[in-house]
Amino acid sequence: MKMRFWRRPERQGADAGATTALREPEPELRFDELGLDVKDDEIAATFEPFVRDRYDREDPEWSAIVDERRARAARKVFDRPEAEVKWTMERTLRSYAKTWGVGVEPWLDTHGAVAPCEWRHEGMMAQVMGIKRVHQLMLMRVIDKLRPRTVLEVGSGNGINLLVLSARFPESRFAGIELTEAGVAAPTAVITEPELPASVRDYSPEPLVDLQAHTRLDVRQGNAKVLPFEDGSFDLVYSVLALELMEEIRGDVLAEMRRVSGGHVAMVEPFYEWHATGLRRELIVARGYFAQPIEGLDELGLEPIVAMADMPHKLDYQPGLVVAKAR
Repeated sequence: MKMRFWRRPERQGADAGATTALREPEPELRFDELGLDVKDDEIAATFEPFVRDRYDREDPEWSAIVDERRARAARKVFDRPEAEVKWTMERTLRSYAKTWGVGVEPWLDTHGAVAPCEWRHEGMMAQVMGIKRVHQLMLMRVIDKLRPRTVLEVGSGNGINLLVLSARFPESRFAGIELTEAGVAAPTAVITEPELPASVRDYSPEPLVDLQAHTRLDVRQGNAKVLPFEDGSFDLVYSVLALELMEEIRGDVLAEMRRVSGGHVAMVEPFYEWHATGLRRELIVARGYFAQPIEGLDELGLEPIVAMADMPHKLDYQPGLVVAKAR
């Protein structure tokens, strides 16, 4: 599929980056045929432990933070060579081999650096791992509605989603496929422990059911372009901010996710509709991130039944949840 918006943005004058609007309107709920019914107070409580400071979005101090972030982001788009900005599969492999190499528990340290985030009327300085916790809450609601017997995560990273979800839904069999050796080693080290570590338990946004379920996880190294599973092997296949860095092979990966799913595919990713304008669009294009429109999923054999992005997010980056039936 040829995407009309796939281009590197060009500078339109010396101050073009500074005048590009960063603040985009908060996305409204598009549709939810599953009836996930995630309440605002549940999202707020899930994110709260990771928030350090709060601001009204009209607060001058927050405006200064936004302006600084805008200027920094614009410099990344316009003032650096394309090779230093755009994410390729090789760069992804190098970066995440280092990221996941620290293991699971150090990644869960709640005293780490914060970044500017927004949700509706509020600006927040918060740890971005709190955003991932909200994504876990969304996935829990999806699994609770679909009740899949078998689940696959594509691009499972350090395995934190699998570790938590398997303990929350022990009646389901979870598997993960991860490109990096370090990403497989991180959850494997936890899988060998007889009980889920306290730090992982505390990270879960909902109460866990079986603290030994993680020992049954199947996490293996592989390339999402060619998934090592038979057709229809899983009732649910999902990804969380993994496809964002697979733009070079996006079509192949989505086709593989549909192929191995006998039921549904869920994706927490920065779909085009949520990055269609302003600096948000320019950044995602310049970096070579995910360029898939929700409305184009039908062409790939995926029928969207949920599309929602009303949740906390980084200032210039808005992932959302899409759930689709595999046809």
